[in-house]
Amino acid sequence: MSVAYKTINVRPETYQRLTLYKVGQKSFDQVISDFMAEVEPDEFYRKLLKIHRQRIAEMKREGGGISLDEMERRLEEIRVEAK
Repeated sequence: MSVAYKTINVRPETYQRLTLYKVGQKSFDQVISDFMAEVEPDEFYRKLLKIHRQRIAEMKREGGGISLDEMERRLEEIRVEAK
C-alpha cells in the first residue's frame, strides 16, 4: 500500500521555523500533525472568530467599513452600470 503525499507551499521563513521543530527522525508531516493535535479545530475557529469580531468593532469605532446593506446597494449599482 502506497501513501499519497501532497505538496504545500510555505515561505522560506516558515520553512526555516518549521525545521526548528523537526528533531531526530521526525518528518515534517509528523511535526505538522503534532501541532494540529495540540489545538482542536473548534478552539482554533473560536479564537479566529474573536479576532474578527474585535476587528469589526474597531472598524465601527473608527467609522471604517460599511454595512452589509450598503455593500449590497453598491454592488447592485455596479451591476446595473455594467449592463
